[in-house]
Amino acid sequence: MAGDIRILIVDDDPSVRDSLGRWFRDEGCEVDVAGNAKEALRKLGEAAWDVFLLDIRMPGMDGLELQQHILAVQPDATIIVMTAYASVDSAVRAMRQGAHDYITKPFDPDAVERLARTAVERRRLQRQNEQLKRAVAELEPEAEIVGDSPAMRNARRWIEAAGSSDGPILIVGERGTGRETVARAIHARSVRRYMPFVTLGTALAGPELEAEMLGLEQGPGGRARRRGKLELADGGTLFVDGIAGLGPKAQEDLLRAVEDKAICRLGAERRIPVDFRPIAAAEREPAPGEPGLRPELLERLAVVTIRLPPLRERREDIEPLAEQFLRRCGRKMNRLFQGFSSAALQTLREAEWPGNVRQLQIAVERAAVLKDGGIIDEHDLRPDADLGRKESDGDPDEIARIRGALAAAEGNLAVAAGILGVDRADLFERMKRLGVERTTGK
Repeated sequence: MAGDIRILIVDDDPSVRDSLGRWFRDEGCEVDVAGNAKEALRKLGEAAWDVFLLDIRMPGMDGLELQQHILAVQPDATIIVMTAYASVDSAVRAMRQGAHDYITKPFDPDAVERLARTAVERRRLQRQNEQLKRAVAELEPEAEIVGDSPAMRNARRWIEAAGSSDGPILIVGERGTGRETVARAIHARSVRRYMPFVTLGTALAGPELEAEMLGLEQGPGGRARRRGKLELADGGTLFVDGIAGLGPKAQEDLLRAVEDKAICRLGAERRIPVDFRPIAAAEREPAPGEPGLRPELLERLAVVTIRLPPLRERREDIEPLAEQFLRRCGRKMNRLFQGFSSAALQTLREAEWPGNVRQLQIAVERAAVLKDGGIIDEHDLRPDADLGRKESDGDPDEIARIRGALAAAEGNLAVAAGILGVDRADLFERMKRLGVERTTGK
């Protein structure tokens, strides 16, 4: 069973409480007991419980009445009632009122095990369904593809077609063009939409990346210390953000997992079946035979290629994108925004947006933070220092910002990236382009 399942046993017989408590604890469950309904109600108010085992015949409030109180507070509670043979009719009545099942005393150990496992599995599935519903609810707004430019209409057609299939996809576009949003949109339209969407970044390298992908095995009995991204994506979609950034060993591991539908955790010998849909992203379309990229892997991943244009090439999409980001900010902040002034829209349309859609999103979010609601005006966008600035290969201000962040972070790339408001991979690419070296830290 699962260690995160919490069970409350309510019975006035201490021997029943002790024996059932030991059995469930041995199965890895978190268990507490109560000797009467009053104590059970107190514990119900103090914590959330997944499974309740209730004795029907107890002094004072009996199990049937206690069940009604529990279901009033927690309608999704899984309740198993315990009764003597002579009171089976009461158990049946309890089931009609919402109990999951009943068990008779004296207990048959096999029956206890069967019922307990069924109840725990039922609760586990309820939790998974709740998590999936939340995930889908969160995913659908984020997966909306906005833009009516010819390039985005073409990309949207490919997204719809890719969503109805289950083959590998390669998404080509500059950083910030919405590659992950497109990958999520494909996932949300696929048969795998209720399964995990897992992102594999390429900021790590060597053994760290290998452990991130395959996971680690630890100790006797084959207990997993950590599951890797390829295993976590089983049944769903694996999004590889920056396929060209994978080293030779990582490319080999990914190719083998895609072809064999199995992986082996580091330090383990047993192969674990995995079945995920790979979607990879690249800043530019890799050429066949390109150095550093296995041709077999490229052939496997580029079954369908979706090309995303930079924002500067689809300026007609800037306004609807900005409005979408502002609506999203309003929902998150519980504020009522009425849109942008004409001057603000003109500023947004004329900006270069070297960081593409991501930079536009950050600019809108920063402006929204400064406002309690209403209309976003031109001056609200001015605090975004990068708005409209086109980065050049030797931009001294950019170099100074990166060096300052690295100094403050003592050379730690992850911390420096957080200071600058970018991800680690973005920072690494900027440092390479600008010739900034990391001289301290990790």
